[in-house]
Amino acid sequence: MEEKRTKAKRKIKIPPVYYIVGGIILVLVIIGLYIFYHPSYSTQVVYHGSEDVVISGKGIFVWDEELLTSTTNGMAVLNYSDGTRVTAKTHVATVYSGEIDENKKDNIKSLNERINLLETTIKNQGQNSNTSEDAKSLLIKKMQNVSYYSQAGKFDSFLREAREIEDLNLGILGGSPEEELEKLKRQRDDLERSIVGSKDSFYSVSSGLITSKVDGYEAFINEKTTENLDCQMFDNLWNSSPTDYSKTQGDYVFGKIVNNYEATLLVRISNQDAEGIGIPTKENPNKINVLYLKSSRVPEGKVACTVQDVSSNGTDTVLTLTLNNHLDAFMGERKIDLELIKKTYSGLRIPKEAIQEDENGKFVFIVKESIVRKRPVKVLCESNGYVIAEEDNNNPSNVLLYDLVITEYKNLAEGSPAPNTR
Repeated sequence: MEEKRTKAKRKIKIPPVYYIVGGIILVLVIIGLYIFYHPSYSTQVVYHGSEDVVISGKGIFVWDEELLTSTTNGMAVLNYSDGTRVTAKTHVATVYSGEIDENKKDNIKSLNERINLLETTIKNQGQNSNTSEDAKSLLIKKMQNVSYYSQAGKFDSFLREAREIEDLNLGILGGSPEEELEKLKRQRDDLERSIVGSKDSFYSVSSGLITSKVDGYEAFINEKTTENLDCQMFDNLWNSSPTDYSKTQGDYVFGKIVNNYEATLLVRISNQDAEGIGIPTKENPNKINVLYLKSSRVPEGKVACTVQDVSSNGTDTVLTLTLNNHLDAFMGERKIDLELIKKTYSGLRIPKEAIQEDENGKFVFIVKESIVRKRPVKVLCESNGYVIAEEDNNNPSNVLLYDLVITEYKNLAEGSPAPNTR
């Protein structure tokens, strides 16, 4: 009997290694449970940020333009270089009906530029006692131009600027600009008498930038033809082709003067994008009346445009906008695909993954003094993984600048101690 009991005890004896393995498994289970249920989180700092609401559309520039035309088809000589601003009632060009070679044309243009400069100097001297200071400033500028043209190898421009410096020196150093003016006019008359045929002089009606370049759209894309614009009229303009002035029966077109103080921009966008855009009224003062044309051509990257009119059909809207800044950057444009900044939201920049929502609205968890706190947020807009939320520093119960918002967490709730950050 005793022998049987001894054999039974031998059968149920557990080797020590099993205890070791079992202990290890138990420790691993405990560690796993701790890791699973142990609170943890990760955070990001709240900074200031802004986000643009951008809409896309088609645009047509409408310029205030004065076409330079002649009933005589000949050789036109502009008295000013392209891009020069002239005032109203200025002698801007001469059209010669006879043959004229390029050398004579350049000489006449140079003489006209010098004559115009002297006439302006004489006129200013009679109106402003400080003209001598203005002339000195102009002289310095032209000396800088001479240096630039010399280094760039632009010798024609170099010689022109040198001649104008000579004319300026007459007035500054006590010479007689009137005598020099008469001398230049006699030279021009002699040169013009050598040209066979007649000549017609042209004076500007309005002020603006003079240019010899015309694109054929001036005749029908203008302020008169775009009044009371609607979507159908916009489409007709967008699909139109330019006029070839050389093939028309009208006058000879040789240039234009463009008002560079104001331009109109017609824009076609969807009705959805146009929502909220218009002219503020007493009944609706919150209409968006200023949009911004995005462009890399200007230092600020955008140009303000004021809404003048809104016309809608079933699906699309045409906006009539005016521009008053940086017009030179768009002077050659007619039809463009564009982007407009409808609105810019500024506030607190918070990661999207931090935003949560319950029956009371959107909120975030933040870490404040090692405690998890719940903070309501008012989201203004969303973009690129972040939201822009309203900032209210007067209420400490809101999210504040430089708060730590919790973007990812486990087993945390409001009021719970914040463990180590991971």
